[in-house]
Amino acid sequence: MSTSTTLAPVAGDASTPVLAAPDRTSAVARLRAALDDHHGVAVALQGPGSALAEWTAADDHHDLDLWVSADGLHAVRAALRTVGAVHVGAAHDPRRLRHEQWWLPSAGRAAVVDITVGDLRVGPLLLATEGEVAVSGAGASLPRLTGTAAALDLFVRPLLRGRVVGGARLAEARTAWAAAAPAARRQSADRLATALGRRLATEVVAVLEGATADQALAPRARRRLALASLAPRRIGATWADRRSIIPARRRSPLGFRRRGVVVALVGTDGSGKSTVGDALGTTLVQLGYRVEHAYFGMARGNLPGVGLVRRLARGSDAAAVAPQRRPEAQATAGTTTGAPVSLARRVGAWVYAADYAWRAATRLWPARRRGSVVICDRWVSDLRRSPAPGHPASRLAELLVGAPDVLALADAPTDVIAARKAERTPAEITAEQGALRGLVAELDGQRSALRRRPACRALTVPTDGSVADATWRLVAEVVAAVHR
Repeated sequence: MSTSTTLAPVAGDASTPVLAAPDRTSAVARLRAALDDHHGVAVALQGPGSALAEWTAADDHHDLDLWVSADGLHAVRAALRTVGAVHVGAAHDPRRLRHEQWWLPSAGRAAVVDITVGDLRVGPLLLATEGEVAVSGAGASLPRLTGTAAALDLFVRPLLRGRVVGGARLAEARTAWAAAAPAARRQSADRLATALGRRLATEVVAVLEGATADQALAPRARRRLALASLAPRRIGATWADRRSIIPARRRSPLGFRRRGVVVALVGTDGSGKSTVGDALGTTLVQLGYRVEHAYFGMARGNLPGVGLVRRLARGSDAAAVAPQRRPEAQATAGTTTGAPVSLARRVGAWVYAADYAWRAATRLWPARRRGSVVICDRWVSDLRRSPAPGHPASRLAELLVGAPDVLALADAPTDVIAARKAERTPAEITAEQGALRGLVAELDGQRSALRRRPACRALTVPTDGSVADATWRLVAEVVAAVHR
């Protein structure tokens, strides 16, 4: 199972429901129901007949292989989103295997669905064109590959990956080959001769027709795959897909290449921010990801003198953020809604900006380089409102630190938050949460100006119900960010 670090464009879906993690059997049933809504989509299970039962019973990251026609990919994507899946990898160069990986939250360890799109290939070697792929009729479960496509998938695909299969899988491949029409078998034999060379293809066909499988077939097939990948007319496609071919030095629990990400959790006191952060961290650790926590509010600075500046500036521990669109009156340093701001507060804003940059350079960025998921309580945007609202220092700090990879607002109705934190007035809660909703809208899709990072994904996590249910959507967004 491999992935490319360059993802094919996959449109987001803001209406994706917040779901509890289903068991795999339920997920397959819901996927089947969703595909029924898209009539005429050619989709099929790959692998042996036991693959689906083994996958639904498993508690690991082993993937479920699906094949889909190129024009049906959008329908499969939509169906996967209905069960809470997120896109974690893809390779879409038409000169090589086209495929996508989707991460599916499920009870126990989360699962992976690997989708082959269009032609059946291994690397650049074409085994069957999309038009040659036959699919069984839909039953209670998902359809399956049939005929020569099934035989090639069951025997030749693992052969090119270095494994000579036997037992029940080989018996299934032979049965599928024998059930195909003679013309289809001849066409597949010619296709194999082009891909593998006449001699090797003849031996492969002989095995499918009952001959004993020689273990030396696998290294010979692998050499053929290597030569085809390095051929002058294919070397460009191979180089573009090199991250899928060369084993990753640092892999995620899914077996894919990973990168460190920063997750910022925001919300007024009592919104459930800490509860969401704890649930997120615990779930990610259980899934096998490395997690670090960091406080990124204004109360605890690391630079000398921040505490003194804070006392002089009388900054607030419960710093809020300004609305998404700053009023022109606040955009001028030294004023807040027309009222003068003290020198101590203006100096304090610059000191806080320097402190944020220092904390990012010494804590966030090294942790991200280590491949960790860094969960931050609060974010640099707190500086927008305190100690000097609208001061240029806040914009400089956000520019230096950059946008987080994922920003999540813990949100609940005002009366729910007020019941948790009685010291805040409903008006204060409403104003601060409203400003933070504006921050979510502002940062969603924003890229860091000074660093080449994927765009920020900002979302709202409802905390007035089951936190476990609500957290799964955030977990999915973080997993997607790790593999972008």
